[in-house]
Amino acid sequence: MKEIDKIAYFTKAVDIVDLFMEKNRRYYVEAMNIVMATLVESHRDFIEMHDHNPIHHIESRIKTNESIIIKLLKHHSPISTTIISRRIKDVAGIRVVCDFINDVYAVASLLGHSGLMVIRSKDYICRPKANGYRSLQMVVAVPIIINEKWIDIPVEIQIRTVAMDIWGRLEHKLRYKSDRSSSKELYDRLRQCADQLADIDTEIQGIYNSREKNSRE
Repeated sequence: MKEIDKIAYFTKAVDIVDLFMEKNRRYYVEAMNIVMATLVESHRDFIEMHDHNPIHHIESRIKTNESIIIKLLKHHSPISTTIISRRIKDVAGIRVVCDFINDVYAVASLLGHSGLMVIRSKDYICRPKANGYRSLQMVVAVPIIINEKWIDIPVEIQIRTVAMDIWGRLEHKLRYKSDRSSSKELYDRLRQCADQLADIDTEIQGIYNSREKNSRE
C-alpha cells in the first residue's frame, strides 16, 4: 500500500472504528466479564478438586481503537463496521498466565468444559510461530442481548506460562523500539531466547513432575 493510500485509509478507519467502538464497547466488556467470571468459578472448582492452583495471574483488556486500525491495515482489510465485527476476534482479550506448561492445558480444558462455546483454538506451544512466539490461543463466543437479539461476541483468551509471558512482553517492547537495520539480527536473537525459555519451561515441568511423583511414593 502506497504512503498516500495509507494516510487515506487511516483517516477513514479512525471514524469507522470510533463509531464501532462507541456502539459496541459495552458489549465486549460484558462478554469479557462473563468469561472472567466463568474462568474464576472453574478455577475455584479445580483447586478444590486437585489441591493445585494452575493460574499465576489473569489480565484482561479491551483493544484500543488504534490497535484495531493497525491490525486492519496489517491485513489490508477493507474498512467497515461489519468487517471489524467479523474479522477482529480479539477486541476483548483475556490473558491467563500459568506457572507450568501442564497448567496451560489444564486451564484450556477447564474452558472447554465450562459451557463456553469455543470457536477457535490454536496451539502455538506445540507449533510455535516463526518468530518464537508460544501460547495457546482460544476464541470463545459469548451470547449477548443486543437490540432484543442474541448476538455472539468473541473473546480471545491467551494461555501461557510465566516464561512465555516474559518473552512476549519483552519481544513486543524491543521490536517496537528497534530500527529496521537491526531487525534481522533482533529477530534471530529473540527467536533464540524463545527457544531457550522453552527449554527452561520443559525442564521446570520435569522437576515439578518428579517432585509430585516422589511425594506420592
